[in-house]
Amino acid sequence: RPYGPDQYRDNLGPSDLFAREKFIFVYQDVRGRFMSEGDYTIIRPYKPVRNGPRDTDESTDTYDTVDWLVKNVPGNSGKVGMWGISQPGFYATAGMIDAHPALVAVSPQAPVTDYGMGDDVYHNGVFMLAHRFRFYQGFRAREGDPAPPHQTLPFDYGTPDGYDFFLSMGPLANADEKYFKQKQPYWL
Repeated sequence: RPYGPDQYRDNLGPSDLFAREKFIFVYQDVRGRFMSEGDYTIIRPYKPVRNGPRDTDESTDTYDTVDWLVKNVPGNSGKVGMWGISQPGFYATAGMIDAHPALVAVSPQAPVTDYGMGDDVYHNGVFMLAHRFRFYQGFRAREGDPAPPHQTLPFDYGTPDGYDFFLSMGPLANADEKYFKQKQPYWL
């Protein structure tokens, strides 16, 4: 219980209606992000064959979490649902694979599945540099001790002029050396 409701009082769930119906909400960090142990892998691939308990993916992590919750959270009904939008939508999708029997409803919304589709990374085939550069800042690999979410510092562009920033960067190949320093796995 590294966080607790007293520290993170954001809205829970997709709607207040769920809270009124006495749903129990749990948020979990992805392996290796914020205060979660392990190594962070963006969109960790599903492993249909596992060679032991340390051979994990998002499906095994979800199974273990659901199993722990139904055994340890008082007052639960034994039924679990998941939802997520964008990258959390991917995790909801991954959680459906080899699902725990208590997982009875899943709502993945706009899940990350294919960066070539949609308009998040490419728009009509064109890489959206300015948007992606800013977005990728939030997915840097954790350094040092685990840290609570929402404490990453915003990227300092050094100028209010986006055109000037990208022009002075030079070739796109310079982005990692100048700014990401091999700590941004999405970019590499």
